Amino acid sequence: TTPANIRPMMQGPSKNALRRMGTTTVESFRERINKHREVQRAEMEKRHDTNRIELQDAARARVRAFMERMLRRFDAAINRLRNLADRVASRSEKLEGDKKDLGRAKELLGAARVEIDAADAALAAIRANLETALAEEDPRAAFEAIQGSIAEAKEAIRVAHRALVESIVAIRANSGRGPSTRGATTTENN
Repeated sequence: TTPANIRPMMQGPSKNALRRMGTTTVESFRERINKHREVQRAEMEKRHDTNRIELQDAARARVRAFMERMLRRFDAAINRLRNLADRVASRSEKLEGDKKDLGRAKELLGAARVEIDAADAALAAIRANLETALAEEDPRAAFEAIQGSIAEAKEAIRVAHRALVESIVAIRANSGRGPSTRGATTTENN
């Protein structure tokens, strides 16, 4: 049922074909083919390993860039909160000179500064663990610890912002200007 031109190929190479290839027997031909396959397989595994390493390096570079951007943004937020806390403290000192009762506002301002320091400490922990995580063989497992620090920093920034807003509202209420939420924003839904 097979065509005449395919039948010889199914039986293996002819004696003339073996002579042209430099072999004399079918077994030596098979050995040569098997050696060729082994060489090809080894080259393929080497290329695969090289590609895997290149992909891992590229992924590490992307993760490093992402984390650096995130850390810059957190640093900027912390600096803004510190500046705002300094301005609120300055304003409360001026109002204390006018004999205003700002105990609640100072308490909230102190809580905000504590949360700002907590966020700063969480960022320091992230920076310390980042290079270790990127150097690990399995960086995904190492990033679980970093994600906890990221959540801590994010929550500390939110709580600090909330405390600063409440402090400003308390200062405005005690200064005779009344509570105002015109410039205040909330971060609860972010």
